[in-house]
Amino acid sequence: MRRLLCAALTLPLLACDDAEPTPAPVPLQFIEMPASAAAAGAVTAELIGPPGATVTVAVTRGGGAVDQAQVVLAASGHGFLQWTLGPAPVDQALTATVADDPQNTAEHRLRATLDTPWAPEAFGQVNEWLMANGLDESTEDLSFRGDELLMGVPGGVVRVTPSGEVEALSLSGEAVTRIWGFAVAADGTLWAVDAGNSRMVAISPDGAVREALTTDGDQPLVGPNYVMVGADGRIYLSDPCLGEIIRLDPATGETAVHRFDLPTEGGPNGMALGPDGAMYVATENTGLLCNQPDITIDAEIAGVYRLDLTDFTTRTPVVEGVALFGDGLAFDAEGNLYVVLDTQENFQLKESAVKVIPAGTTELLPFVVAGEKQLIANVAFGTDTYGATTLYMGMLHIPPFTTKASRGLTRVPVGIAGQPLLP
Repeated sequence: MRRLLCAALTLPLLACDDAEPTPAPVPLQFIEMPASAAAAGAVTAELIGPPGATVTVAVTRGGGAVDQAQVVLAASGHGFLQWTLGPAPVDQALTATVADDPQNTAEHRLRATLDTPWAPEAFGQVNEWLMANGLDESTEDLSFRGDELLMGVPGGVVRVTPSGEVEALSLSGEAVTRIWGFAVAADGTLWAVDAGNSRMVAISPDGAVREALTTDGDQPLVGPNYVMVGADGRIYLSDPCLGEIIRLDPATGETAVHRFDLPTEGGPNGMALGPDGAMYVATENTGLLCNQPDITIDAEIAGVYRLDLTDFTTRTPVVEGVALFGDGLAFDAEGNLYVVLDTQENFQLKESAVKVIPAGTTELLPFVVAGEKQLIANVAFGTDTYGATTLYMGMLHIPPFTTKASRGLTRVPVGIAGQPLLP
């Protein structure tokens, strides 16, 4: 038709020789979506793009899910799917790509919010095992050694199976009284706090116990609490009562010390290796726990700090003055930090909670709140058989604030796998 018209008008051939212009590609877009935040749960995602196109969709951040992996757009170019946001109050992302045009993509990001924090779910038979063995003291720390969940108990360490059954590890060598914090090295060694003897011990993969550290190099340990293994194999031990993190080189026995200001920052407790290679530390008020009369016992001075491990001297705050006690920490694979923080009111425990600092922020958002008479101590992400996207929590028993039945393990879904602990 166009050529006939050109001929009738006696127009030059070059003016009429082109075919009909190719329409510009229709860009894929998310429309009519929450702009920056939405309650965790289902969100209707609406797409507009090339009419009739097949679009692949995937959750790329936040641990959520979609009800379909592909959407065929209608003749109007519209398509719909259900996006279930992950359970944690962290950043979520959904990505869509036109199947036959990989360059035509769209992404939508928002922050999941929680109307009500999660309540931890009990896991395993740790308290029943303790009762059967006549053990009244508390549990505290846990760790995964390969696909094996270990927990410190009075007198040793137990293995908790994926079905929740409990069995004691066979130990030899030096006796231990109360295993508090511990961490697993690349060779399978457990570096553990023997709290009853104010020391750190090393437990070999075959269960042999040897004393590893009893001083900071100048003075005896007072209240050793938590252990972390660094990317370079060096071992880090926190002693909140001394206000110190002690670094041990297991190859040479050399130690170094990093000190906190107890009255204003609290004593260092939980530690986690961050994705940036730095250590992240939760602190706690040591006035009551360490019988230090110059520290106001109800002052909520606990915070989270970043410690540069390249020089072991530079410390910067992430959040300060947010709780009475800080305890365990863990990173997920997307860089979100989960930290245990306890608050008080009128000298009573007000709340024991896991809060989240979303990656790239200093926000502190509620995620898990323990029930009445429950106290969360430490956290660790599961491995394959236990659920790599599940956060496990070790529970404390401190009368009269908790009941004996609260000892052992609890867990919550996160939807995001944990950051690998070992390089």
